[in-house]
Amino acid sequence: MLQPNSNLSATSAGYSRPGPPNMAIGEYIQTVTVANDAADAYNKRGVAYCENGKYDEGIAQFNKAIVLVPECADVYYNRGTVYFHIGEFEKAITDYTAALKLQPNYANAYYNRGNAYYVKNELDKAIADYTEVLKLRPKVAEYYYTRGEAWLLARSWEEAKTDLTAALLQDVDVAGVFHKTYGSIDAFEQKIEDRLPKEIVVLLTPRSEPFEIDKEARIALGMKYYGEDILSSGLASKLAGIPRVEFILLMGDYGLSPFGDEEEYAKSGF
Repeated sequence: MLQPNSNLSATSAGYSRPGPPNMAIGEYIQTVTVANDAADAYNKRGVAYCENGKYDEGIAQFNKAIVLVPECADVYYNRGTVYFHIGEFEKAITDYTAALKLQPNYANAYYNRGNAYYVKNELDKAIADYTEVLKLRPKVAEYYYTRGEAWLLARSWEEAKTDLTAALLQDVDVAGVFHKTYGSIDAFEQKIEDRLPKEIVVLLTPRSEPFEIDKEARIALGMKYYGEDILSSGLASKLAGIPRVEFILLMGDYGLSPFGDEEEYAKSGF
């Protein structure tokens, strides 16, 4: 498994808190500002403690920030990341879930919660979170490997092959990461008590030359990710290795339609 995104955030955005009903507007604003500033200070102090390995002190600071302003996703994310690193995976999942309720598009929270589920061997939940990450950040090539590895452990060979191939086509050292984690293909097979299909063994074998697949298979791969709403047509055509116009013209052969994709294409940068 690729390492979790452990960057702690000192952001304090998203604070809002109702005041007493009879409080004057100016006094209310001042009270909220004071609470926000204090919570921000506790959050930053918690980050500093954790970066120096003082996790208990850091958690205590995050707790104080949450009491003051319970609506900030970053504080839950930060505390969840600390819980992950000290092995308190259930608490980490609870905090990442809280962060996602406050900020539904929080990609790092999805990724780290997926990693926590992965460690707990709750692979269906891990894969679901990794899928959300891919929808939010489809340009991060390493995420294809992360989900691919989870598919391997779940013995979902076709899905694993698809994600590992996509990672390879985007220059991820799939074999290097896999062997660093498990030591060898034999060791992994002993772990899962099963044999890997030959085509996956090929993907996980170190190579000295760039990975390539034939044009038809590469186009099919791009169509699959487009059809699953993970990639826009611009990104999918890049993965397919063909111009977007050609990709769109071929969509009908795969039962797909380009309509409704213009907004996503505009966001993709291609």
